[in-house]
Amino acid sequence: MSKEIYLMELEGPAYERGLEHGRQVPELVEKAVANWGDMSKADPDEIERLLRKLETNTTRVHPEALDEMRGIAEGSDVPYDDILKLNLCEALWNDTTGWCTNVSFLNGSVGPILGKNSDLWEGDDEFHIVQRIKPGEGYTVLRCAFAGYIGAACGINEAGLAYGGSSVKVKPGSGHPDGVAVEVIVDKLLQHCATVQEGIQMAASMRCASQGANLTLVDSEGHGAVIEKAPSAQTLRWPADNVTFHTNHFVALSAPEELQEGDWRPNSLKRFANLEGLTQSVERTPEGMMQILRDHAEEGQICQHGDAELYTMVSHILMPRERRILVAEGYPCQNEYHEFKL
Repeated sequence: MSKEIYLMELEGPAYERGLEHGRQVPELVEKAVANWGDMSKADPDEIERLLRKLETNTTRVHPEALDEMRGIAEGSDVPYDDILKLNLCEALWNDTTGWCTNVSFLNGSVGPILGKNSDLWEGDDEFHIVQRIKPGEGYTVLRCAFAGYIGAACGINEAGLAYGGSSVKVKPGSGHPDGVAVEVIVDKLLQHCATVQEGIQMAASMRCASQGANLTLVDSEGHGAVIEKAPSAQTLRWPADNVTFHTNHFVALSAPEELQEGDWRPNSLKRFANLEGLTQSVERTPEGMMQILRDHAEEGQICQHGDAELYTMVSHILMPRERRILVAEGYPCQNEYHEFKL
């Protein structure tokens, strides 16, 4: 079974790119706001206060992100504040739209290979879009994103830097007062960083507003690292045997006062343990990465079908040296990968 995947071409300054985004998929943007940006159960005064604070913080560190959101709002005829809530929902109320698994081989058969499964809610592959972005300033980027969003699930830029990330849930109230949404950090990083080291430095210069994250960076020269980023701190995990992997908990970062427990945590720990064996048992090729991303082990399966209410709705394999991404929408065990090139 194979699903056609939508490729969106965006070019120019941030507002113009957002405008075209909104015009191309207005119904999907409106539906994404209803599905992911609904904050009707939250206190409206508190949401308004946090929204304006996040807007101010984003203006300070990456104003182009807000310009792009304004363009999406105009193009889709959806109120700007609704687009803002959609993009900042994790930072606003410490919820998450996804969990995810990331794996990298730095010495793969085609150069570095980064694999990522996006774990969402069943059916959310409907919102997935591949975007080729040529910004007014910065690097051209090929990214896997979602309707209405400015952030990326993963992506490669023309300099050969690749990114894939996973959410890490932290306790409410532990966010940094000057922080921004992780999506804002990633958007700026892909447009303006050429190497892993540059990406590490840029990520360190910005704080998380609420949600934590594990960020895998790999570049075309074979360098790689995992950034474990909480609102209060950032630390690094370096490759072992030219391999990195992460799920949805911190391994090296000591921030126990910030971490939140939940049904998702055992799932994350089991996936991580499974990866320790999988990464040593497959060939370091795109096909070997597919084998990992389609894994259905009894404990810690990487292709998820509902454990802890997690479903693998999009799967990605990034090859930064070749500037290409393989993408499978829906469960990767049931769907073929399609190729996209920068």
